[in-house]
Amino acid sequence: MGKGRRKEKDQLSWRFHPMEQSPKLAACCLLVTLLCGYGAVVYIDSLPLSLPIVAFFLYTLRSLFLPSSHLLTKEEVVVTTPLGTTKKAWDRFGGYRVFPNSIVLTRLARPSFLDRFSGLVLRMGKEERESVVDFVKKRIKG
Repeated sequence: MGKGRRKEKDQLSWRFHPMEQSPKLAACCLLVTLLCGYGAVVYIDSLPLSLPIVAFFLYTLRSLFLPSSHLLTKEEVVVTTPLGTTKKAWDRFGGYRVFPNSIVLTRLARPSFLDRFSGLVLRMGKEERESVVDFVKKRIKG
């Protein structure tokens, strides 16, 4: 759930931990990852060669396991995870797409299905949804 939500005049910040938001989904993804890793070990018959496969699965599913902190200011968007920080100015975004648990900031005014891969995803809980969408609407006219 969103912890540490702070709203000031020209900024909005919150913390999102997906394992708190949907523990069943996170547990299922972890189980599938472990089963795929075990299957890779059995199929390849080599633990050292199987580790990159497990690492790849964990990396692709990182948004389901790792917490993230978000900061929206009037100048930029900052998303911080244990793997690093992403900072982007608002003028780099031309549009956005709202989903039930996230909002995707995109470069193009007309979003496409590929935006989840090339855009910036802001994950949020139910508590933050309305204030985040309002903040983004003020910054991106699209």
